Amino acid sequence: MKTEYEQRALQFSDEIPNCPMPKNFGQVNDRLYRGGWPQTADFLSDFNIIEVITLYSSSNEKEAKWIITLKKIVADAGVNHTIIDVNNNWDLWRAALHIHESNIRMYVHCQAGANRTSMVCLISEIMRLGPELASKALAALVNEAISYGFDYHKEKYRQILTDILIQAKQQGLLFDWFLP
Repeated sequence: MKTEYEQRALQFSDEIPNCPMPKNFGQVNDRLYRGGWPQTADFLSDFNIIEVITLYSSSNEKEAKWIITLKKIVADAGVNHTIIDVNNNWDLWRAALHIHESNIRMYVHCQAGANRTSMVCLISEIMRLGPELASKALAALVNEAISYGFDYHKEKYRQILTDILIQAKQQGLLFDWFLP
């Protein structure tokens, strides 16, 4: 069953036929939306997005070309645009910290809205919930990331998730953790 926010996103995309919603679009909490690369600026204004956080890899030739078009889309929407070149786990952590420290409506995305986006959303939710609640909700948070296409079964992403959870525990954001 689709959440209220997913239903709203689908309804919105039906009302504006040439305005496709980003792949893996969803709402993480009351001020954070997630998904893939936006195709148009229209949905940003419909959801009152104040800032877009782009997670991209400058070493990916396709993404390096897309970033030029993306900058125009976000500028046309009149919202702030933070671009983070994610070369390592620290960059994902930095993106999540930026989300956590901001108190505005944001849209975070990577190319497909699956792996990088899921990692950043997971980290920011751990920060937002605090150690006790995050420790209790960790399995649900990871399962939600998997529902958006996070490839937990791929060794690379399982290792990144493990590294991030270790960082979260070292920073006092989790009391005890486990992988689902």
